[in-house]
Amino acid sequence: MWREMKEIMRALSECYAELEKVSEAKRKALAAMDLKAIECVVKKEEKFAAEIECLEERRKQVLRGLAEKETKIEPTMKLRDLCRCCPDSRLAGELEKLHEELDRRMKTIERFSENNALLAEGALAAVTASLNRIGGATAGTSYGAGGKESVTRERRFDFKA
Repeated sequence: MWREMKEIMRALSECYAELEKVSEAKRKALAAMDLKAIECVVKKEEKFAAEIECLEERRKQVLRGLAEKETKIEPTMKLRDLCRCCPDSRLAGELEKLHEELDRRMKTIERFSENNALLAEGALAAVTASLNRIGGATAGTSYGAGGKESVTRERRFDFKA
């Protein structure tokens, strides 16, 4: 079971490494406002998210199996504490290295995610501004009685005959 845990951790780390590359591509696509590239990147992200979810479920199953086999292991233990329970010190060291690598990659992905969210918000604001300019609508700084933003539209045509 310990070796299976190591293989799952390695697979998770590799998934997150690929997700880093996809997140970088997403950042570039958002900065360029390339909608086709964004669509492609989002599909890749969804694929990796599904794979990570599957691996996480397998990891939880292995943890439950280890907790059943060894009484000193609890399902809620941190991985560092879990590594101390591993009978093979070399394998425990590999698990700890994989944990550190995975932790570092997850923090990188989190940072990319925050930056990409800001870029997406900026891109949406730019699209909204362009659509408002084309349509002659302007959003006011106040909200109307119903709690919605007040919008005024410029009348470009006079239909009075």
